[in-house]
Amino acid sequence: MFELIVVLYNMTYSDSPTINSLNKLLTSDFFPEIQKVLIFDNSDQATQPNGLEARFTYQHSQENVGLAKAYNYAIKQREQKTEWLVTLDQDTQLTNAYLKEMLLKAKTLPEKVVAIAPVIMDQQQQISPVRSDTLRPLHKELPQGDQVFSSDIMVINSGTAIRIDFLLQINGYNEEFSLDYLDHWLSWKIFAEQRQLYSLKTILQHDLSVL
Repeated sequence: MFELIVVLYNMTYSDSPTINSLNKLLTSDFFPEIQKVLIFDNSDQATQPNGLEARFTYQHSQENVGLAKAYNYAIKQREQKTEWLVTLDQDTQLTNAYLKEMLLKAKTLPEKVVAIAPVIMDQQQQISPVRSDTLRPLHKELPQGDQVFSSDIMVINSGTAIRIDFLLQINGYNEEFSLDYLDHWLSWKIFAEQRQLYSLKTILQHDLSVL
């Protein structure tokens, strides 16, 4: 079973491409493997959602706690049967193909594979996965989808599914990296624990602000 967390910052749920696309997908195709979607709102003002599919829940933080604490909150609040946590930014356009491939692969991948991530593009630029053994990852040969990796790869947080058992083993997300470099830390941690990461064939579009 899967739970998803979408972290918002100074954007309402109704303006989020992630929430809008996910709401349409869950409403039309249902995807029973997904049992809960937590909207964790780091914005200054709370905006209680309405009109969303029944599996959406909402939590507003009184302060901007970043990503790591939001993800760790989701881990603590998870349902007992949850096996995977999918982390999502507010500006990723989700697709039917992504959800179907991720849910299918989760049933067949060996336990050593603890993360499943799509190929992420910002317009024509691939931003995930990228190589982590270079200071210029966007200017090297880029990793391809439909592969298992054991080292030297970084994937961004948005769209990545992580096994709950692995997250518990490493005591959750490292809150010293509250926002920046959290994805670098997690990718490094996966390989440091001698686990693996699988890159899906599916491509998603994402607005990466640093570009």
